[in-house]
Amino acid sequence: MASLRQICQRIEEGSPSWEELIAWTCESFEISETSSRGRLSSLRKSGLIGLSDGIASVDHSIFDWLQGAGDHIPIAVVHRHVRLIGEMLAELQEPKSAEDLRDVAKSYDLNWDSLTQIDNRRGWLASARLIEGTNQQLNLTSAGFDLVGQLDVYEPEAGNAVAR
Repeated sequence: MASLRQICQRIEEGSPSWEELIAWTCESFEISETSSRGRLSSLRKSGLIGLSDGIASVDHSIFDWLQGAGDHIPIAVVHRHVRLIGEMLAELQEPKSAEDLRDVAKSYDLNWDSLTQIDNRRGWLASARLIEGTNQQLNLTSAGFDLVGQLDVYEPEAGNAVAR
């Protein structure tokens, strides 16, 4: 979350071009251009940052987060763009292992051979202090329980999004 905050603040402060943002992340995080492009591309796909006419921007709700609102805000944005984010939180209302979550992902037609995608999502959710635990047992924090109640999540059995 700290790195995301830095990137979003940089965008908010200067409306950099995409190439300027890539150069800035390379320098600021001491990473290669390839790594920078990959990370920024992931942030675009997740809806956290945008690109219009070559200029980087942040999702409108990120402004509140940059002003000190909770870390649940970026997760809610990602939930709108990435499958099995809010749904993972909803599933963790009862503690589960990472392996259990991979099995749950199959009901969402996400047939992952490894735990990589679960681990990625777990990292985002843990960084936002919405979940805690190890691969053997993941639990929601109180903030995680609060956010689940605010999200519309997809329930595969119902075939549609359901407000919690």
